[in-house]
Amino acid sequence: PFGLSASVGMGRFSTCNTSEDYASLKKYVQVDMEWATNLIKLLESDLSIVRQLKVKLNQGIMINGSRVKLNYSTDSVNDKQGEQNYVSTSIN
Repeated sequence: PFGLSASVGMGRFSTCNTSEDYASLKKYVQVDMEWATNLIKLLESDLSIVRQLKVKLNQGIMINGSRVKLNYSTDSVNDKQGEQNYVSTSIN
């Protein structure tokens, strides 16, 4: 809950004042996946941003006639029976 302000360390109680060397303290940040996915969706919904993107062919696609299908998607949703429903995304 405290983000970059959070840390865990060892200490001891003493009657003397001591100073600690925090120069070697390292912080590690792990981004919440739900937050990252929502940020990606927000950026993808902004056409002015999408037009600036360089497009690279995804190696996970399957070509079926005139259609291209992606084997996995960040937009998929599991329904109550565990089936995955996919949202189509236009690239026009």
